[in-house]
Parts: sequence; C-alpha cells; structure tokens
Amino acid sequence: MVGIDAGANEIFYAMRLGRLLDLVGDVSESRAPLRVLDAGCGKGWFARAMARFGHRVDGIDISQAAIEECRAQAADQDEYAVSALADWHPPYMYDVVYSVDVLFHVMDDDAWADSVRNLASLVRLGAGSSCPTTGPRPTTPGPPTSGPGGCPGTVRWCSRWATVPTSSAPTASATRRSDSSSSTG
Repeated sequence: MVGIDAGANEIFYAMRLGRLLDLVGDVSESRAPLRVLDAGCGKGWFARAMARFGHRVDGIDISQAAIEECRAQAADQDEYAVSALADWHPPYMYDVVYSVDVLFHVMDDDAWADSVRNLASLVRLGAGSSCPTTGPRPTTPGPPTSGPGGCPGTVRWCSRWATVPTSSAPTASATRRSDSSSSTG
C-alpha cells in the first residue's frame, strides 16, 4: 500500500491473509488439495501464501510484468497466466475463487459485470465461494437466490451473499463510487 512503510504493509497483508484463511481454510489434503484461483493476483503474494498452505493455486492478472515476476517466484503448487478476469476459461472448475483489491479497478460497468459473472461461473457446484474480499459490493444482501456456493450468477462477498444478474449488467458505478474507499475486513 502506497503511503505506509514496509512493516505496516507486511502487517496489512498478514491480516488480510488471516481473513482469507478464515474463509478458505489453512489445511489442504495432499491427495486432494483445494483448487484456488487468485483473480487479479498482481505480484502473487496471496497466491504464494495460499500455496504454502497446500492449496493448488492459479493466479491470473492482466499485467504481463506482474505475471513474469510471479512465475520467477513460483513453487510447486502455484501457476500463473496473463488474462483479464472476464476472459479466464480454464479446463477445470475451482473450489475457491478470490479477488483482493481488484474489482474496484474495473471502471466499465459491463466489463465489471462480465468479470464477476465469469469468476462466479468458475466455482464448482457445492464448493466454496467466489469471494472478492474488497471492492464494489452489490447493495442487495441476503441468501443466494440461485443456490449455494458458486452457482453462476452468485458471488459471496465474505460476510454476505449477493446475486449478480446473469442477463443484464448491475448498476455497479453508483455502488463503486460510494463503496470503493471502504474495506470488508
């Protein structure tokens, strides 16, 4: 985070990793690790951390330079690719999809909606949740209307469920303006 020193940044990231692990879990079966997508992984800090807990992690980012840095630091459990959020189409589904401090950067409403829909569609039925941990949040809290954990069109915003329409774009711009400075902690 710009404006704070390296130590404060380390604490900030560690706190967020703790919250993510509260949601996902910090233990993975070596025979059947959770398959996780870090959508908008940047330089891969969270992806590498999740891989250290035994999860099988894919990291995607639109920045070629960031992905090159990720690949240079990759271990056995993490892989990286250049892709926009809306364009990622792996040959398998994920147990967990998360996106940390990414979605509020997508300023075009249609691109935002396409990204959220795509990320939600990548979570296998009955698995964990698609969990953008910060950024714009739809204004309709409540249980998912299309089913539990990862049904297309459903996104879990860490502490509550919200449904993203599958046929029309949400009005994200008003939500983004009022909510982009807050965090979901």
